[in-house]
Amino acid sequence: LNARKRAVEYSLHRAMGATRMTLMKLVIVQSLVLTLLASVPCIVIALAVFGFSLVSLYAILATVSLMLLFSLVSAGYPAWKIAQINPASVLHEE
Repeated sequence: LNARKRAVEYSLHRAMGATRMTLMKLVIVQSLVLTLLASVPCIVIALAVFGFSLVSLYAILATVSLMLLFSLVSAGYPAWKIAQINPASVLHEE
């Protein structure tokens, strides 16, 4: 949904010389950063509730790793679709 809303922005990037891989990296990095930002309050709450121990640290690392993996997988297809955008047609529609 976010990729469709920002199709014009990505088309402008492409028209200005960005490669397909650059656009894919942009979308994937944005998704990963958003996931990391969303996990910060959860980590703080988990440490406040369960305390700081080695087990809780491992649990938090495993959870954040899984969140990043799912974020990477879920951003892959939209990134690929954005890389396939024809900037001339999108900008013509606008």
